[in-house]
Amino acid sequence: NNYIEVYNNGPSIPIQQKHNLENKLIYLPQMVFSELNTSSNYDDTKDRERNGCNGVGIKLANIFSNKFEINIINDNKHYYQLFEDNMSKIHDPIIKPIQKEDSVSIKFYPDTNKFNLDKIDDDTKAMIYKRTYDTLLFNVNVSINNIEIPQLSFKDYCYEHIKAKKIKIDPENIIYYETPKKK
Repeated sequence: NNYIEVYNNGPSIPIQQKHNLENKLIYLPQMVFSELNTSSNYDDTKDRERNGCNGVGIKLANIFSNKFEINIINDNKHYYQLFEDNMSKIHDPIIKPIQKEDSVSIKFYPDTNKFNLDKIDDDTKAMIYKRTYDTLLFNVNVSINNIEIPQLSFKDYCYEHIKAKKIKIDPENIIYYETPKKK
């Protein structure tokens, strides 16, 4: 398949309208996935003259996609929106009532021609798998192609990383340091 889909059944994105930087009223999911400089990971007690760059990666994924779909379920509402042709076509969102748990799902079809590729190549897939394994360090449940990846100890994570680089080493001879995070 020549698409990437990411699903998160954790906290969702509120389906409400906000003013963007041009003072246009748009839905928050559209702002999150398509408008640069709209991140919100800041101290709201301090005045700012600039917006940050949190969330740029997902917006660039949208910009470099032939098709980009978002499905948000929040507070018994389902929000669907489609972006096409490297975000040159932004379709109006469709919002309907639904009785499901909150979630966020994105599905995008990268414009591989922009990267001189016919399809998502093996190197790109390997990088995606690596980043997916990285998320295991946050103690979350992760799956690739509907196959759940078991939680790894830090030592096992290091070994998987070394194995992915095709370095021959005995896993028992890996020296690692694991320091618990301070609370």
